Amino acid sequence: MLGLAIYGGSAFWHGNFVRNLKASIFSNSPVNQPAIGSAASFLHDEDGDGLSDAKELIYGTNPNNPDTDGDRYKDGDEVKNGYDPTLSGRARVDENTKLASNLTVQYFSWLQTKTGDNDPRLDEKQIEKFLTEKKMDAFILPEISDRDINISAADGTDAVKNYLKEFSTIQLPAETASYFDIAQSVVQEQKADVVEKVLAGINETEQHIRNLQTPKEAVDLQKGYLGLFKGLRELFADLYEINTDPVKLMRDVRWGGDLVQQGYALERIRLGLEEKYNPPAVQNPPTSGEQQPAP
Repeated sequence: MLGLAIYGGSAFWHGNFVRNLKASIFSNSPVNQPAIGSAASFLHDEDGDGLSDAKELIYGTNPNNPDTDGDRYKDGDEVKNGYDPTLSGRARVDENTKLASNLTVQYFSWLQTKTGDNDPRLDEKQIEKFLTEKKMDAFILPEISDRDINISAADGTDAVKNYLKEFSTIQLPAETASYFDIAQSVVQEQKADVVEKVLAGINETEQHIRNLQTPKEAVDLQKGYLGLFKGLRELFADLYEINTDPVKLMRDVRWGGDLVQQGYALERIRLGLEEKYNPPAVQNPPTSGEQQPAP
């Protein structure tokens, strides 16, 4: 079951999607875009307010109105000076909860402080430095508490065997099994309803795993699987923000690779339990009266 998800994750995070995404975001051509399929450009400024069309999406301003909040200051001037272009008055960007939580807005602010550039752009090397400095360059499995697990009253060999048997019957829904293809089409064609199907498939599979009666010997493994699916769900939910937070998407590209590796590690633990509690049958050597197989 999990093999399909891991294969899909590997193909998604290391395939054409990532190469095309980087080419789209970091291209120096006039069609430089925040994400594949978006018409917004970091180089074009439709309303001439000093804020590119792509940044209008990121900051939530009106690309056809140079003064979104009507306070007589252009959107671009407000952003360059740290003010919220969506609220009149002296409200700061970092006081807007939505903008303050946007990784791309955080990155622009960080780069402006580092370089003094009042119109910072997306730059892959700078984004890598930003993520590293902010300690967001590595994915850590979410913690799962004991109350999220059905810890079995039974223990020992039979309980572990039953857990492993039940786990082996869980299947990913068809939509989720090919999610890397679906995610690529979402990015290219902006089909949010496809993301909903993928997330539904992940939630369904996670719930099946959550319902398993888990013996003490398999508690850590169960927590790992639940953390894996929680992380997977969060990464795919971020696809809703491909236009408004491209830096988050680039962070998720890195995190996706980490998630795949942690998935492999969990599979090795599961296989270790399989070998321990379901060892392969040992064939008895033939007796003297039985014919030896031909070499």
